[in-house]
Amino acid sequence: NILNSMYSHQKSIRKRSIDKLIEELTWVKRDLPFIECIKLDDDAFFIYSEEEVSDFAKKYKESISLPLMITGINPLSFTRRKLLLLIDAGLKWVYKPEMSGRKSCINDANPIGKLRE
Repeated sequence: NILNSMYSHQKSIRKRSIDKLIEELTWVKRDLPFIECIKLDDDAFFIYSEEEVSDFAKKYKESISLPLMITGINPLSFTRRKLLLLIDAGLKWVYKPEMSGRKSCINDANPIGKLRE
């Protein structure tokens, strides 16, 4: 993936397969019926490709269908299409950490939107 190529001198990023994620969430829904919302506390969730997010969204909507929260958005891997796919699957909340530093540095690192003066 793009991050692994950008940082080829470092260890690669590992991620769970979409089927494994859905398998674990299916277990949660089946064995913990009091759970009313799924929270993915993962600031790297959006490193999944658009195809993987599409697969996740389809399977999540079919098998889990609970409100979904994702607590981390990395602006380098976030896309509008990924967001729309997840909203269709049940995404209700996202959390984008605030960035601090010089505005020029933040704007260079944040393709979602530029800070205003």
